[in-house]
Amino acid sequence: MSKDKKKIAVVLEAAGDAKRYGSNKLLVPLSDGRTMIHNTMDDVLSLDVYKRVLVTQYEEIVEMAADDFDIVINNHPELGISLSMQLGIEAAGDADAYMFCVCDQPDLTASTMKKLIDAYLAASENSDNVITSISWQGDMSNPKIFSSVYREELMSLSGDIGGRQIIKNHMDNLILVEAYSEYEITDIDTPDDLKKLNDRDK
Repeated sequence: MSKDKKKIAVVLEAAGDAKRYGSNKLLVPLSDGRTMIHNTMDDVLSLDVYKRVLVTQYEEIVEMAADDFDIVINNHPELGISLSMQLGIEAAGDADAYMFCVCDQPDLTASTMKKLIDAYLAASENSDNVITSISWQGDMSNPKIFSSVYREELMSLSGDIGGRQIIKNHMDNLILVEAYSEYEITDIDTPDDLKKLNDRDK
């Protein structure tokens, strides 16, 4: 990574209980045979970033993670996504920014992730307060990048409240980055969602 770039840490949030799915959906195979979590990890490995942090409660996910990931165990997933974010921030050390990624968007591409990072880097040349978010037709989705300026606010979140509340308070600093397709922002929450995805890929 070039020395003049902001140091971005990617935080993969892979600690949820997936109650709507009924089992650990991140370990379910996609049409190409890779699991959802493996699909996301492969995309993140292709990015030129400062750190890659994986936050999970699952030993199976820990075992499949590449050495390029810093592993953080979330022993209290019942406390919500905010805890995974905060554990990721702590593991990110002196990073200048945090890119938070969920792992149940199997159509999200590395190209769109890179587009988000490039938008952040360009905007951060003129401001330390930048927030960038993937969007579709103007609506926010994941992933998102927060400057470390917001570290204290991120560390004060609780429960399943993610970064949207912080964004609400700093709308003037938000930059939306359009995904290449609507599919990229689609979450897999139920087995039926995954069936539709796999049927489309046939």
